[in-house]
Amino acid sequence: MNRKYLIPIIASLTFLFGTVFITLPFIPLGWLLYAVTALLLIPYFKPVQRAFEWMARRDKTGFTKRACHYAAKIYRWAKDEKNADLFEKMGE
Repeated sequence: MNRKYLIPIIASLTFLFGTVFITLPFIPLGWLLYAVTALLLIPYFKPVQRAFEWMARRDKTGFTKRACHYAAKIYRWAKDEKNADLFEKMGE
């Protein structure tokens, strides 16, 4: 199996688990999994990418920079250098 297809599969699974956890009122993990899904799917959906870039410009804490760094590491693991470079550029 090509590792390039692992990112959409992982994102689909995190969305599915997020949907399950959002229905359980005693486990507030759903929104976090939705955020991870959106982060992983940034290169595939331009509106999400623009929204993340807007959030990165307004962020003073460095959270989005760290998120971009970790997402780039995941994409490099999946041997998707083009999208990993995208995340590195967004994290600067």
